[in-house]
Amino acid sequence: MDGIVRSCQGDEGIRVGDVETRRLLFADDLILLASTIDLQCSVERFAVECDATGMRMNASKTQNLLLSRFLARCFLEINGEAVEQVEKFKYFGITITTDAKFEDEIDWRIGVDSGVLCELV
Repeated sequence: MDGIVRSCQGDEGIRVGDVETRRLLFADDLILLASTIDLQCSVERFAVECDATGMRMNASKTQNLLLSRFLARCFLEINGEAVEQVEKFKYFGITITTDAKFEDEIDWRIGVDSGVLCELV
């Protein structure tokens, strides 16, 4: 996977504060970060590199999450197959939502912690 990622160097990416990033990678889980316009290009480049190494991206195991202040759609496909767009997903136990707000995550964690605290008392 590292070799594929190194071969996929492109200009796509996003800036968060002073840091620009293109992807988050852990084992065989990959998050590609790009503007809506650049994302399809980034996915296609990654799919080509996967094919060259005998691996294949699976559209049915892939999700598309668009970070936006407004309700919007981002059509994305892998090898001609549409990728499901979701409003939220979990990554390393943290729920990421389209509005990039973490109120639900914080409320859930407070609820879990409160439950544990009540059991201790």
